[in-house]
Amino acid sequence: MSYVDYTYYTGTYGGKLVKNEDFIRLSSKAAAYVNMITQGRIGSNVTDTIKMAICAVMDEMYNQEKGPEIASESSGKESRSYVASGKSNNQKLYEEAKPWLVNTGLLYRGLT
Repeated sequence: MSYVDYTYYTGTYGGKLVKNEDFIRLSSKAAAYVNMITQGRIGSNVTDTIKMAICAVMDEMYNQEKGPEIASESSGKESRSYVASGKSNNQKLYEEAKPWLVNTGLLYRGLT
């Protein structure tokens, strides 16, 4: 289930990375991820904050599919260095969603 359409992604969020042909797949995966980290508490209460989190996660998923970012490249005897952040892919996804969801209570994992 996706909570975001392509018009919202490109217009309201201002997304430019994910193309229309990849949108349904990535938006569904991003929505599933955000639903997972919020422990299924999204339900039918889909606010703009949740949609923005899904779009941010979708962009990060797109970047992860492209592969690691190249830091430098040489041609003679072929040499290539990649940017290493020291963070797992899951940590990067969470970092994209957290600023949008931190004040919603949806990330709370304690007792109520």
